Amino acid sequence: MVRSKAFREYVKLLLSLGILIPLTLVELYAIQVLRDPLQIALSLTAYLTLVPTLTIVSALWSEIRMSVADILTKPRRERITVFSYVTRSVTLYRVSRGGPLRRLVELLAMGLANRVEKANIALDPYNVAALCFLISLSLGIASALLSTYLLGLEVVLAIAIGLMLSATTLLTPVLILDLAVSRRRGGIRLELPFFILYASLVEKAGRNLVIAFERVAKQTKLFKSMSREALALIKILTFFEAGPLTALKTYASSVPNKELRSIIEDYVSIAQTGGDTARFLESETERLIQLHSAEWSSYVEKIGLFGDIVVSLFVLLPALIVLGAIAFSQGASLFILELFTYFIVPITAIAIYIVVDAMQPRHPSIPLLTTLDKAFISTSTVLGMVIVFIVSTSLNLDTALAISLAMLIPTLATASIYMVRSIEVSKIERDLPRFLRDVAEALRIGYSFMQAIPKIATGKHYNRFLDRYIAALSVLLQMNIPLREVQQSVETRSWLFNYSLFILCELESLGALSPKEVEALAKFIECVESSRRKARSSLTFYSILFVIAPILVLILATLAQSILTALGTGVAAPFIQISLVKHLIDVVKILAAILALSLGIVGGKVRDGTGMNTLYAVIALTIITVALALWSQVTEFISVIITK
Repeated sequence: MVRSKAFREYVKLLLSLGILIPLTLVELYAIQVLRDPLQIALSLTAYLTLVPTLTIVSALWSEIRMSVADILTKPRRERITVFSYVTRSVTLYRVSRGGPLRRLVELLAMGLANRVEKANIALDPYNVAALCFLISLSLGIASALLSTYLLGLEVVLAIAIGLMLSATTLLTPVLILDLAVSRRRGGIRLELPFFILYASLVEKAGRNLVIAFERVAKQTKLFKSMSREALALIKILTFFEAGPLTALKTYASSVPNKELRSIIEDYVSIAQTGGDTARFLESETERLIQLHSAEWSSYVEKIGLFGDIVVSLFVLLPALIVLGAIAFSQGASLFILELFTYFIVPITAIAIYIVVDAMQPRHPSIPLLTTLDKAFISTSTVLGMVIVFIVSTSLNLDTALAISLAMLIPTLATASIYMVRSIEVSKIERDLPRFLRDVAEALRIGYSFMQAIPKIATGKHYNRFLDRYIAALSVLLQMNIPLREVQQSVETRSWLFNYSLFILCELESLGALSPKEVEALAKFIECVESSRRKARSSLTFYSILFVIAPILVLILATLAQSILTALGTGVAAPFIQISLVKHLIDVVKILAAILALSLGIVGGKVRDGTGMNTLYAVIALTIITVALALWSQVTEFISVIITK
C-alpha cells in the first residue's frame, strides 16, 4: 500500500516535470510567432498558471495533508526555523531520493554535505539540493519567458539569462554554507585562547578536556561559540556512545578551525600515551597568547598601507580633478567628481571596512549597545532629521551644510552612548589584573574565596565601576547564594570581568582555587590587554589621519573658491568656466561631508575594533559643519591671504 502511494506520487511528479520543458519551448516559439498582444498575454498567463499549479499541487499534496493533521492535533509549540522546514519536508525528500532529479540532486548534495558538517548546522543536504533545483528550474524558465515577452529579447539571450539565474540559485546554498563555516571558524578563533586557559585549569584540578567542554556548554552567554562546539561534542558522546577520547577525535574531524583541531588531536595523542595533558594545555595557552600578540603587531603594520591609500585616493584625486577643471575647463570633470563622491567613496569605504574587519584580531570585550541605547540613538536620529529638515527649508541652507548636519546628529548620538559604555569597560579591564592579584594575595594569607571578596570590597579601591560590581559580589556571597547563581547574577559590560568571575567560581566549585591559578589568570588578562593597548596607541596616528583627510578636502574647496574669486575679475576670466567651477566646489563640499562620515567610521573600526565608535566622524563633521556655516567668512579670509 505504501509503495503504491509512493509510486503514484512519483508518477504525478514525473508527469508535471516532464511537460515543463516541452511546454516552455512551445511558449517561447509562440511568443516569437504571435503578433497579437492579447494572445501573447493569454498564452503567457495560462503557462505561468498551469505549470506551477500542476507541479506544486501534485508535489505538495501529501505535505499539505500532514500540515493540516498537525494543526488539528495541536502539537507542542516549538521554535521552527527555515532549516527545520527544509529538513522535515516530505516533498523534498521524495524529489531528492526518488524523483527524476535524483542524479542531479546527488551531485549537488555531495558538495553541500561537507559544508553542512563544517558549519555545524542540522540540515539535510539532499533536501536543500532538491529545493534549489526546483527553484532554479522554475526561476530560470519564468525569467526566460518574461525576458522574451516584456523586454523583447531574442530567444538565445533569454535562455542565457534563465540559465544564469538558475546557476546563481544553485550556487546560493554553497555561498551561504561557506559563510556559516567562516562565521563558525571566526567564533572559535575569538574564544579559543580563553577556553584553552580554562581547560588547562580544569585539567590541573584532576578533570579532563571533555569535562571542560561539558561545563562550558552551559555558559551560552559567555562562550557563545564554544558553547555550541561543546554541544556538538556532547551530541557525539550521547548519541554515538563513544568514549571521551574517541568522541574528541571524531569531533575534531569536523572542526573548521585548524588551531582547535590541532590542539584536540595532540591532546588525544598525549592522553593515549600517558603524557602530561595539563602541561600540554598550559603550553598551548602560552602559545596562543604569543600568537595573539603577533597578530596585533602584524595588523598595525598592514594598516600603514591603508593610511597611504586613503591619503592618495581621497585627497589627491579630488585635488587633481578640481585643479584640472580650473586649468582646462573640462566639462567631464563635474561628472567624474560626482561619480567619485556619490558612488566610489561609499563603496571604497565599505570595502576598506570589510578588509579591516577580516584582518583585524578579534577581541571579545567590545562594548555592545543595549536595546535602550539603540532606542535612544534611533529617537535622537529621527528628531534630529526632522529639525534639520525644518531648519534647512526655513532658512534655505546650503545643500552641503544640510547634509553635514543630517550626518552629524546620528553620529553624535552614537558616539555619546558608545563613549560612556567604553569608558566603563576600559576602566574595569584596566584594574582587573590588580583585583585578581589582590584575590591571590588574600588566598595566600589564608582567606577563602568567600572571605576574600568581602575583605577586598571594604579594604581596596580601584575605580567606581569595578568597586560597584565587587560590592555587589560581596553582598551576594555574604547571603550564601551558590557560586553559579552569583556568577550569573553579576554581569558587566566587560567580557573579561565576566570571564574572570566565571573562572574563579568554577575553580572554587571544583576545589582547585589557589593563588597560583589566580596569578596565572591575572597574567593572562594582562597579556591580552597589553597587546591590544599597544596596538591601539600605535593606530592613533591613522585614526587622526582619517579625521584630517576630509578637512583637507574642504580646504581644497576653499582654495578653489579663493582662486576663482581672484581670477574671475582678472585677465584669465574669459578662459575659465565660472559656473562649472562653482558646481565643482559645491560637489567638493558634499564630498568633504561624506568623507568625514565614511572615514570616521573606518577610523573607529581601525583603532577600536568597531564602527560604533563614531567619535572621529563627529570631530570631522563638526569642523566641516562649522566651516560650511561660516563659508563666506572663511573663503574671504583665504582670498585675502592669497592676494597678499
